Amino acid sequence: NSKYYRIPKKKEPLQENEIHLTSKQDPVNFLKYAMFLFEKRNLPYIKFKASGSAIAGLINIAEILKKVVPG
Repeated sequence: NSKYYRIPKKKEPLQENEIHLTSKQDPVNFLKYAMFLFEKRNLPYIKFKASGSAIAGLINIAEILKKVVPG
């Protein structure tokens, strides 16, 4: 029995225009979902969240979206 214990973080629900990237999932899935949000839901912008090694995948997705999505 230790005097230290972990306090669980409260997860905030993501908004409709937010995508949280993880390094364990395929970045292509996030790219497809971002395209869906732009084309079908007509969102003006998408907010990406990533940390650690997922940041490199996020940059690649952002560069692809910049070329594919007009505006």
